[in-house]
Amino acid sequence: MGTSATRRSFVIDPPIGEPARAFLRRVSRSDGPYRAADSADIDLGTACIRAGLACRPSSAPFYLITPKGLDYLDRLARCE
Repeated sequence: MGTSATRRSFVIDPPIGEPARAFLRRVSRSDGPYRAADSADIDLGTACIRAGLACRPSSAPFYLITPKGLDYLDRLARCE
């Protein structure tokens, strides 16, 4: 009797913290690229970029959400 258990692989995103999640929500709601309001936004944007949730389309402080970021927010919404 050979049964093989299949293992599911779950992607565990690194925690980014509530301020970065709020930043990511602002980016997702913006019409086009989101412009950082201050240096705190730039720091939060950097955390989101490191996690692969956002990107910068240019060297200016503008941010776009990535497909991974959209999926992340979708999963958060289902948990809340």
